[in-house]
Amino acid sequence: IMNSFLLLRYLYFSHGTAIPEASVSAAGSVLSAVYLPLLITLILTTGLLEHKLSANVTNLMDGLRAVAGGDYSVRLKTDKHQLLDDLCEDFNRMTEELQSVRTLREDFVNSYSHEFKTPITAIKGFAELLSEPVSKPEQRLRLFLPLLHHIHSHLL
Repeated sequence: IMNSFLLLRYLYFSHGTAIPEASVSAAGSVLSAVYLPLLITLILTTGLLEHKLSANVTNLMDGLRAVAGGDYSVRLKTDKHQLLDDLCEDFNRMTEELQSVRTLREDFVNSYSHEFKTPITAIKGFAELLSEPVSKPEQRLRLFLPLLHHIHSHLL
């Protein structure tokens, strides 16, 4: 439309005549009828996309803050039409991995703690028994020293 208007203007000026007011007014009406709805549509679409993107980024930021606080159970919603969908899926995969690493670490610490406490408790018990007065301490030492040696090797 703009090219038509410019061509019309060129033709009128090249023949030495002025552009009639009716032509200018009609061209302005055509431009208003086409470009105004296009401009409104562009503004509304941009606003809608900005709103969706802003909501997605806000959800992602909330999820990142939760993970930084130690909550690895956070999952972001994914939708086939959601902006940043790949990023949300990667975030969910990351939190799953972090949660499994935390579980493995807790299991290891619990297992190691149990394996370490049991022999220490046994050594403490033997030490208490050895400190009690008895009529034949050599016999008690022969009985407890192999057990203490076994517990010691279990700790290593």
